[in-house]
Amino acid sequence: GIASGKTTVTEEFEKAGAKVLNADHFGHLAYGPCFADLVARFGEGILNDDKKTINRKELGKIVFSDPVELLALNAIMWPVIKNMMREEIFKVAAEMNGKSVSKKGKFFNLIAIEAAVMVEANWMDLVDEVWVVLADEQVQKTRLMQRNKLEPAEAEKRIRAQISNQERECVAHVAVWNNGTLEELRASLQNQILSLRSRYSKLSAFEVLDVVDSDNKVIDQCKRAVVKAFKLTSRV
Repeated sequence: GIASGKTTVTEEFEKAGAKVLNADHFGHLAYGPCFADLVARFGEGILNDDKKTINRKELGKIVFSDPVELLALNAIMWPVIKNMMREEIFKVAAEMNGKSVSKKGKFFNLIAIEAAVMVEANWMDLVDEVWVVLADEQVQKTRLMQRNKLEPAEAEKRIRAQISNQERECVAHVAVWNNGTLEELRASLQNQILSLRSRYSKLSAFEVLDVVDSDNKVIDQCKRAVVKAFKLTSRV
């Protein structure tokens, strides 16, 4: 969730050698292909003075004040962001082809996605495991106010625009709580990362799977990353 500590967790994955994709980065890129739909839905009042780019602050005032408007924004943006990330996963997996775990135990063919709305945006089919980073609402609020220079009411709006911690935990493979210090968070992650290493062979993007048709007949063999990216059906 927002202001929960996702960036710190992904930094630990990067230290372990994983390639991290940030959904916010693709969200910024998506304003380009979504430009016409956004202006048609929300009006020219969301544009910067150049009339060619979106003023995200003005757009935020609209969508975080009205759940209907937020749903409209998400319906425009989320599918585009998902497709961008899927393409990037496929590209990165192809570049990683042939690399393996180093002698130091670093992950060279692991991709992690940092996304505040992984669950509600229905992006979970892009990954093999969902890790959620959680913090109490008051902790989130304090961090958000300090980080984004928001008033208390605005910070609360942004937090409550997302699903609850309980809803996230229900779909998580791994839940990481972060109500304490950075040092405490990093320490708690060590065991989780060690556990992931023990499962690593099962998560290889380059494991070759049998692709089957509706009759469960093998029609091809593809790497796991390809099966995942194009939603193919593989034999268990």
